[in-house]
Amino acid sequence: MEYKLKDCFIKNNSSVEKVFRELKRIKIVKVNNGQHLMAPLTSKQKKILNEFNIVEDEITSYINSI
Repeated sequence: MEYKLKDCFIKNNSSVEKVFRELKRIKIVKVNNGQHLMAPLTSKQKKILNEFNIVEDEITSYINSI
């Protein structure tokens, strides 16, 4: 995992703080009929998650399973 993070930082010209700050911006809104993403993932967030082989559909299904 450490190597994947390192590669992600190099590819995105980022630091650990910047990557985690970007991921922290993913917000979830809870409504009566379930939970949903507040806003679509940004391209930066998708690139970071892609480094770990995580796609947007997986995030959405995880949120709906909570």
